[in-house]
Amino acid sequence: MLRRAALSGALLIVPALSLLAQQAPLPLTTEQKLKLYLVTSYGPQPVLFSAASAGFHQWLDIPHEWRQGMQGYGRRCASRFAQNAIEETARMGIGLALHEDPRYFASGRTELWARIGHAVKYTFLVRRDDGSRTIAVGRIGGVLAGGLLSRAWQPDSTSGYGQGLQAAGYSFAADIGGSVFNEFWPDIRRRLFRRR
Repeated sequence: MLRRAALSGALLIVPALSLLAQQAPLPLTTEQKLKLYLVTSYGPQPVLFSAASAGFHQWLDIPHEWRQGMQGYGRRCASRFAQNAIEETARMGIGLALHEDPRYFASGRTELWARIGHAVKYTFLVRRDDGSRTIAVGRIGGVLAGGLLSRAWQPDSTSGYGQGLQAAGYSFAADIGGSVFNEFWPDIRRRLFRRR
């Protein structure tokens, strides 16, 4: 029982799953969108993702000017966290202006590849407040803004326009992974926490 409670608590760091995976929800209010923005920008998930990304870049020694050790790791971690904050801020600002709903909506399908395809597709599409679907201008703009603006504090080896687009590409890949996770999370949660 204690082990199940600890596992349950550990998995609750996934940001605002109650807001991310509803099937037929009412539109979010501006206040609800801002709360979701705070979680996705400054909550546990971006902190853990930044720490993991920094560890990976530390292992690759990118950028090499930041060197190894805790100081280099700290710079990489802070850099990725700041890039995420830029992405989420631009995404939320554009999304509010265009009435985009930032939540992920599960496919409702049962076939594996159909669900994965839906998750990939809806990384680049978004539901609007009126229920219609459109290109995810907020997400795309946010990822590009984060990738390019984060070059401002990068050292010479990673400060170019091409490196900014590459960073944006990695963020899109992470978003696709997040969409796939959100598609399958309700099933995972049911299997992990079913009553015995």
